[in-house]
Amino acid sequence: MGEEEKAPVAEGAEEKKSLFSKKNLLILLILVVILLIVSIFIVFKVIKPLVVGDATQQIDVESIGKKGTGIIFSLDSDFIVNVAGTGATRYLRVAIAFEVEDAATESEIKDRTTQLRDMIILTLGTKKMEQLDSVAARDELKRELLNKVNDLLKSGNVVNIFFTDFVIQ
Repeated sequence: MGEEEKAPVAEGAEEKKSLFSKKNLLILLILVVILLIVSIFIVFKVIKPLVVGDATQQIDVESIGKKGTGIIFSLDSDFIVNVAGTGATRYLRVAIAFEVEDAATESEIKDRTTQLRDMIILTLGTKKMEQLDSVAARDELKRELLNKVNDLLKSGNVVNIFFTDFVIQ
């Protein structure tokens, strides 16, 4: 009887040591299912909007860049900033022009050029490569800059923003 008692213990020890036991396979299957669910979530909630874009964003983007009757005002010099997340190995050079409603808004932009340049440099400096390398991403950047410029202005509005030069090096 002493041998019979030892035999089941030895078999149990072998089952616990086995990598392919039923318990380990069940845990592995659960982990694979969880990873699959997380992967699907990431694709549909994070990656897909970056690639495809939102329908609401497309409606807003349609208004940007259309011909208007406003006054076009170009800032004198380009903006050169490091692309975020690249360890200062890549940079962005952008030239920007504004379409404004009237001469008073143009005059205000001229008066606030220093503030506008600072705000634009700070905004551009936060952008990563994936936020700059597609047309949809650039349109989103235009919309963001348009909102920030209009928040800064006291009278009048900027109607459109145009990138007259856009280089990622």
